[in-house]
Amino acid sequence: MAEQARTLEDLWAALPGVIKKAHDGAADAEERRWIGSELANDMLEIGVGRILLGEEIGGLGGTLADWIKLGSEIAAADASAGWVASHWAMAAAVVAANGSDELVEEIFSDPKACVASSNLGRLDFASEDEGLRISGTWGFASGCLAATYVGGDLLLQDANAPNGVRMISVLSPRAQADIVETWNPMGLAATGSHQIVYDDVFVPKERIYRWPDSTPVEGRKRGFLGHGAWLISTSVASIHLGLARAAIDAVRTELGEKTNRFTGAPAIAKPSVMRALEEAEGLLFCLRAGLDRSADSVWAEGMKSGKPTAGARMEMRLAALTAVRQGTAIVRSAYDVAGASALQRSGVIQRIFRDANCLIHHIAGSRDGFEFVGRVRHDLDPLSFRV
Repeated sequence: MAEQARTLEDLWAALPGVIKKAHDGAADAEERRWIGSELANDMLEIGVGRILLGEEIGGLGGTLADWIKLGSEIAAADASAGWVASHWAMAAAVVAANGSDELVEEIFSDPKACVASSNLGRLDFASEDEGLRISGTWGFASGCLAATYVGGDLLLQDANAPNGVRMISVLSPRAQADIVETWNPMGLAATGSHQIVYDDVFVPKERIYRWPDSTPVEGRKRGFLGHGAWLISTSVASIHLGLARAAIDAVRTELGEKTNRFTGAPAIAKPSVMRALEEAEGLLFCLRAGLDRSADSVWAEGMKSGKPTAGARMEMRLAALTAVRQGTAIVRSAYDVAGASALQRSGVIQRIFRDANCLIHHIAGSRDGFEFVGRVRHDLDPLSFRV
């Protein structure tokens, strides 16, 4: 079992052991549709969910670049584990930016606090004194099997909001909700992205906050992390960079151990293979450099003024969207030259291919995001949470 991390250095020191466990258990995790309680506990022990939180609330004080590195390195071993870790960290950052003082204290007093939420809800709710009473479901709640708090988003009527509605998020302790195991996809099968069920749950106002079109609570130094869709698309991007890395490495290993049965030459030496792999390496380098540079810009501006500029936000969103789309292209190009072994369902290359072609369907990686950025760039729309 991993030891409780107290600093960011503790996390980096413990990460290789967690990565090895994720890698070694990936096939079994996919079969049972969950990374497993042991790996989940180890990841929470080393602080993956606290990497973006400030030290003042028990966090590890990591930067956006640290978070991207964490997600991509775990994803290179197992994309499901990487996505769960990245998603937990992102959800914690959003709560820490937007939640009430009472909610932040309530959740993060536990060093292994873990939030799982979803924006895909089918719910009935009614206002009551001091809160909402809610019944219904949220689907695709990644990591909910290990969460300490669960919930999701609701749309409220608001005449002063664009289109007459605004979105809020609600959370409750895990004991107040049920989890129905509905997650059974072709890829990212081990994320445990099941369905959260509220059956007549009262949520006090202290556990309700506005998001993603939110204004961070005054005085929250990392409050800029809690506004907008860019944080989600960055999370998806980090996983696709890890998948791209894994695909290239897996094909190099696979073909490095084979020879051409007619010539005896190493299979890796085939010109089409060499060109494809080196082109993939170059593209991956550029994608990672672009994502890191844009993350550094958003981080520097956010920590300085609390509000990254429109230019930095647009660059971050574009870098993330491009990493998602082109990271998938890298996986596909590696798959194309991998040979017949890539067809084996139980093989590493096939699992990477399935994972990459699953997460690309996440709404945060949709090509619609390019349109949102373009409309802001050409002054057709104001800057909004969509960018």
